[in-house]
Amino acid sequence: MNCFSSLHRVIKEEDNAFRDHCSERSGGSTRGTRQIPDISAVAFDLAVYFQGQWGAVGGTSAAAPMWAAGLALVNEGLIKQLGKFAYSPQVFYLADDSNNGMNAYYDVTSGNNLYYPATPGWDYTTGLGTPNLANFYTAISNKIR
Repeated sequence: MNCFSSLHRVIKEEDNAFRDHCSERSGGSTRGTRQIPDISAVAFDLAVYFQGQWGAVGGTSAAAPMWAAGLALVNEGLIKQLGKFAYSPQVFYLADDSNNGMNAYYDVTSGNNLYYPATPGWDYTTGLGTPNLANFYTAISNKIR
């Protein structure tokens, strides 16, 4: 399995800092393509209420809406506080590089994705980790002031 995107090149807005960040954490070149994943979320056996019944969901279908809601809250605060908002996958790396000792992510160091193990730091299984939205918000707001 190749953990570099075969479809998505690194876009113009993702500057050299993004490329350096990826390369440093992957132990090699990004080959000009996006590395996956950027981030992760706890998404196993989450309770949902649907059509009058409780059930459980997991995977990307659960993780993506959690990140979307989290980023919506972060951007709501940024717009209210600074009149600015953060976007693009680069924001995940900006938060990680600008944390001033605060962890914008909880590092996932155990488990796997059937192909690669989770390890300390960025890895091919969980990316940068799962969100610590309070610290993520602080890191982003300090960086884009």
